[in-house]
Amino acid sequence: MMARLILSLSCFLIMLAAPISAQDFEKGIAAYNSGDYATAFKEFKSLADAGGQSSQYNLGVMYHEGHGVQQDYVKAVKWYTLAAEQGYAEAQSNLGLMYLIGQGVPQDYIAAAKWVTLAAEQGYAEAQFNLGLMNENGHGVPQDYVKAVRWYTLAAEQGDAAAQHNLALMYGHGEGVPQDYSKAEKWFKTAAKQGFLEAQWNLGWLYHEGDRFEKDIEQSVVYLRLAAEQDHAPAQFLLGFINEDVFSEPWDLIEAHKLYTRSAEQGYIPAQRSLGKMYLNDGWLADDIRMQEVGLMWSVIAMLQGDESAEFDVSVGESRLSNESIPRVQIMIDDCFNKKFVGCEN
Repeated sequence: MMARLILSLSCFLIMLAAPISAQDFEKGIAAYNSGDYATAFKEFKSLADAGGQSSQYNLGVMYHEGHGVQQDYVKAVKWYTLAAEQGYAEAQSNLGLMYLIGQGVPQDYIAAAKWVTLAAEQGYAEAQFNLGLMNENGHGVPQDYVKAVRWYTLAAEQGDAAAQHNLALMYGHGEGVPQDYSKAEKWFKTAAKQGFLEAQWNLGWLYHEGDRFEKDIEQSVVYLRLAAEQDHAPAQFLLGFINEDVFSEPWDLIEAHKLYTRSAEQGYIPAQRSLGKMYLNDGWLADDIRMQEVGLMWSVIAMLQGDESAEFDVSVGESRLSNESIPRVQIMIDDCFNKKFVGCEN
């Protein structure tokens, strides 16, 4: 259940330049921030042609993102390369990832490792994180958990939340370091305090399960709420499950329904099944045909997406409804898929 992260690429403009070109550079930054990409491009291009590293990097970002110019990965690589060859860490890092994924250049793991390493050795936290991930997964370098931990630690100590999260995973799994749940908890919490979604989710899940950390439903709810507020569907589902459980605190069926709905509307199958069961049970107890039809709709949707356990719910729902209801439910199911699960109960 604990999630790992993919590589991170920086697409933020650099805001500093050499004093000799600072005025023109700042004009370019101001234009970019105001949405005047044409002026920004003009200012950066002039400085980049004169060898300005920051401007070369910024042109790379503009071509990479398609801001003010047609998106062009080949040209992005060109400008990143010019800046990288002058030792510009941000450009080296981005260039390395372009080689790693084959974006704008043929995929080349050796070149990727070269450029990311150069940036990481300059202390660039994002590159240190990426190099840690490359070492962890054996992308461009031999798989080496010890080196992965080293690079994650360097980035984590600079406040890189992604590195803090992955470092927590390494401690939790005992990869590259002795297994240490207290250090895993520490780094998860450090990343979570920065709003890092996956760290919030992992803490919520671990506190709920209690298999590595001491079981603590109160703490689980704290972190699940943080993740749920960022629309993390599994967190919304688990928080809904806690609210539905009569033996848990808080017990709030209305809140459980809201959370299941938010998760189900994102296509999260366990939430769709749970929502179906709530409607089927409540509708049957209240003798409410409409609620039962909605319940059967969600149960069928979960079943059609591969949840075999929902087949039982479907059979129960169908047995309780009349022949007149079944065609209506089929229309509701088709409509819900067309709506991509949003607003299906209206």
